[in-house]
Amino acid sequence: MLLFFVSPTTALGDSLAQKTTVQQKVSFGRIRLWASLGFAVTSHWFPFRWEYYRINFNFNFLLHPRRKCTAW
Repeated sequence: MLLFFVSPTTALGDSLAQKTTVQQKVSFGRIRLWASLGFAVTSHWFPFRWEYYRINFNFNFLLHPRRKCTAW
């Protein structure tokens, strides 16, 4: 169910970036390049921070919305 809502985010992000480039008169390729680089850096960096701060996030709230979320 989660993937049903998450999967279109890339296309929506590209659409928003394309509209912004037309309005601001900048290159779409440059915006897309920086977005991809930012994603790559964050994807590499995030697990190390997750482990360093020992974040214990319970994702059960996605499956059972009536349960209390214990994020910390």
